[in-house]
This record gives sequence, C-alpha cells and structure tokens, in this order.
Amino acid sequence: MHRFRQFIIFALLESIGFQYGKAGREFAHPNLLMFLDSNLRIAKWIYGTDYSGRDVDVALKIAAGESDWICQHSEWLYALLLFAGSLLCVALAYYVLQLSVLRRAARDAVGN
Repeated sequence: MHRFRQFIIFALLESIGFQYGKAGREFAHPNLLMFLDSNLRIAKWIYGTDYSGRDVDVALKIAAGESDWICQHSEWLYALLLFAGSLLCVALAYYVLQLSVLRRAARDAVGN
C-alpha cells in the first residue's frame, strides 16, 4: 500500500509540473502551497517561503469558488493582449517597409 501511495504522490507532482530532485532518500524541491477546489483541481498555488496571511486568504477564496481579479477580467485582458500584439506586428511591418525604402533610396543616391 505504501508503494501505491508513493506512486500516486509522484503522479500528482508530475501532472502539475512540480520539479524536484531525488538523491537516495533525500529530496530537493521548492516550497509550494497548493490550494484545491471542491473537485480536487488546483485552484491556486503560491511558491516560496515568504507569503502573507492575505495571500493565503485570497487563495482559499479562489479555491472556494470566488474568482480573483485576473479571472474576472481574463476575457478583456486576452482581447487587449491580442490587440496590442496586432499593433506591434503592424508597426514592425511598417518599420521594415520604411527601412527597405530608405535603403533603396540611399542605394539609388550613391549610384547616381
């Protein structure tokens, strides 16, 4: 039974991408607090050793079903990122076009 529990723990860690190192019976790993929702899915995690009570309270609320600011506004944030990405692509294309026009003009000026 112990080996089965160990297998389940390792499978869980691997499924969430938790990295650890094992040397004999010793482990090296980052500190992580993981908060599960009622369906045992990961709702939030906090890395590190320096977290406040507020961080834990927010994570517990998220796990209880309340959404955080990013979740509440994720559609708008996604749309904004897409728009900004498109503007950057258009600006880059315009810059490359202007650069090629300037190089061509410089080449023509040197040739004359």
